[in-house]
Amino acid sequence: MGDKAFMDIAYNNGQVFAITYDGVLCIVNESNRALEKWMDLKVNSGFGVLVTENYLVCGCGDGFIRFFKLTSMEHIFVLPKPPSLGSYNVERGTTRLTTGPHEKYADTIAIAFDDKNNKLASLYSDRTLFVWDLKNTDKIVVHRSFLNHSGAIYDI
Repeated sequence: MGDKAFMDIAYNNGQVFAITYDGVLCIVNESNRALEKWMDLKVNSGFGVLVTENYLVCGCGDGFIRFFKLTSMEHIFVLPKPPSLGSYNVERGTTRLTTGPHEKYADTIAIAFDDKNNKLASLYSDRTLFVWDLKNTDKIVVHRSFLNHSGAIYDI
């Protein structure tokens, strides 16, 4: 792991979760500093990782946001990708965003979670911000979308 560029870390109960630029998730034991586990997220790049009460969430390249069960690291689901670059038509309550096989997508460069309201904010490299409603993980919807913000976004 010495040649990896770490992009983000999260901490939970003695474990450090780190994501590398090339999309590898690492789990390090705090007490003995040993690499407990690593997994290839099968994405072209990784940017953000966060821990919630139940999930480990990874924000990755090409609009991927992957959810894992925190207790077992079992992959649970992937959020729908944002609209492809150059096409925007997202309305509140959208449950499925259309995608094509040769479309290009903005990278998910930051993620934040509101445990109280079960909402995930995701910021993309094209300055698009989505707020996802995760109250029902069988029917995840876009709660709000802010497309092509004109200025820089420094934090979410």
